[in-house]
Amino acid sequence: MKTPYEFALHAYYLLHQIPEASGNEKKTASTLLQLIEELKPDILLSQVGGNGILALWKGNSSLNPIILRCEMDAVYSLEEEKYLHLCGHDGHMATMLGVACYFRSNSTTFKRPWGILFQPSEENGKGAQLIIQSGILEQYKPHCMIGFHNIPEYPLGQIISKPNYFSATVKSFSIQLNCFATHASQSPKQTLLDAIFYLHEGLKGLCYEDNFNFFNYTPICIEMGSLHYGVVPSKAFYHITLRGSSPELLENKLNAFYGLLQSASNSFGFHINYEVVEYFPPISNDLSLYRLLKETAKEMNYQFIESHKPFPWGEDMGYFAQYFPTCFFCLGSGTDKSLHTKEFYYPELLLHKGIIFLVSLIKKMEKEL
Repeated sequence: MKTPYEFALHAYYLLHQIPEASGNEKKTASTLLQLIEELKPDILLSQVGGNGILALWKGNSSLNPIILRCEMDAVYSLEEEKYLHLCGHDGHMATMLGVACYFRSNSTTFKRPWGILFQPSEENGKGAQLIIQSGILEQYKPHCMIGFHNIPEYPLGQIISKPNYFSATVKSFSIQLNCFATHASQSPKQTLLDAIFYLHEGLKGLCYEDNFNFFNYTPICIEMGSLHYGVVPSKAFYHITLRGSSPELLENKLNAFYGLLQSASNSFGFHINYEVVEYFPPISNDLSLYRLLKETAKEMNYQFIESHKPFPWGEDMGYFAQYFPTCFFCLGSGTDKSLHTKEFYYPELLLHKGIIFLVSLIKKMEKEL
């Protein structure tokens, strides 16, 4: 039988070749099922929350299981015009399979129930909600849930985390602006684009960052008009993402944002409405689990960095944190190739580092939880 690292590396090569969009992870799920079956789980459930998979090993204890969670989906590369594993989810899945291979090979050393949740649709923030709505976690009642994400520009194998809020609270909006269409020769003095620029400048003015907190705004896309040069557009869509270091801070800034929308409507005479199209609640790290994370890093000689403020990206594991004690950390990849770029890659040695650390963390949790 392969070693845990060999098994993970084999899985990584397979999964890397079949990147799929959120909600369409069918080949990924099929490949995972074949790999997991080799590891003889006591319970293996597919089509969880769509294309998700839950694998459980019962041990010989009646305690609730420790659940590891990883993502299944890929991201769309604008440069390559196709889906690619540019976020490292292939490496995350392979790492979890390496952990399972270790415990399969050393089944007498671990008695507590544990499992792996392979979650679909993380990139669009829908997968965790679908799994919760399926009722599967209510049925198997995790004692806690553990997850990680690779992060470039940190040394290979370095552990980065923080207590309480680990990740940002993120909301993405689609803003619709409407006015009367006119002939291009009678173009009004204030156009939809002027209103969008007004909103853009106002949102920039709301942004700030200090050593512990932040609020930022990202313009994503503008849709306006068509190739009819004689008509002034009557409708535009402005897509944005807002991020805050805490739900409370984001809510405070949202009140200012809603006021800005009203001000724009009054100033330009346009009808403006909006809808929330994506929402990522923050991951809130359980303090007891966070303590075990730090202690494991120290015992295993993994360098540990405690971040002063939450990471600015969204992670839908925050939905699980609303129901179960959760611990999430970043694992330095030792590269300078940013996530979601075509240059990104998942270092093979990071698989080894991740397996060793997660095995050690789970063993520590078995003793102390």
